[in-house]
Amino acid sequence: MDELLRSIPRIGGVGSHIVISEMPNIELFKGARQLAAWAGGTPQHHQSGTSGKKITPITKVGSVNLRSGLYMPARSAKIYNPLLKTFADKLEA
Repeated sequence: MDELLRSIPRIGGVGSHIVISEMPNIELFKGARQLAAWAGGTPQHHQSGTSGKKITPITKVGSVNLRSGLYMPARSAKIYNPLLKTFADKLEA
C-alpha cells in the first residue's frame, strides 16, 4: 500500500504513512465518494434564504490527521500537476 501511495506525485513518505495509519478498513465504504465524505474532503452545503454565500466549507467529520496529512500534497498537486490544475480551475469557475 505504501508503494502505491508513493507512486502518486507529491505524496511522500510522511503523507503515505499518515494515510495508512488513519484509514479504517477500506471495505467499510461503498465507493470513493463515501470515503471522501468520511475523510472530510467533501463540501457541506448550508443555505438559508438568499445569503449569497460563494464559498462552501468542507465537512469537519472524519480524521483531522488524515485531512491535515493530505492538505499540502493536494495544494502542491493543484499547482504542479497539469491535470489537477485544469480540474481545479474548472471547479473554481
